[in-house]
Amino acid sequence: MYKLTMKVEIDTEVFEIAGFELNKLEIDNRVTSYTNIALDHTAAVAMPDASIVKITLRGLNLPHNPKLAVLRGLAFNNKVANFILNFSDGLQISGQFIVKKYELADEYEDFQQYVMQLINAGKLRVD
Repeated sequence: MYKLTMKVEIDTEVFEIAGFELNKLEIDNRVTSYTNIALDHTAAVAMPDASIVKITLRGLNLPHNPKLAVLRGLAFNNKVANFILNFSDGLQISGQFIVKKYELADEYEDFQQYVMQLINAGKLRVD
């Protein structure tokens, strides 16, 4: 799986959250290979402007973290925020997203597992 760190910008505050990994990447409701996006770092080809991009992430064994409340708040308020997704192999996807889904999948002692889905709210950049 592809691990990532995300930066979320809300108004003037930036929150950095680690511990997520890519579960599924869809462009226009078709599952897309992450490898294809990683090999073609041009956003115009990888993610055309008119595309609907859904990125489903899993947060595994995350310690209780107040920064996670930021993601939950975005999901419940259906608010657009700027995201930068930095993948462990160097790929970066940035742009505006809506947190469409944010669910606690499991909890064990001091650790939690989440499933989160992001849907683009504008043009995305792939670097």
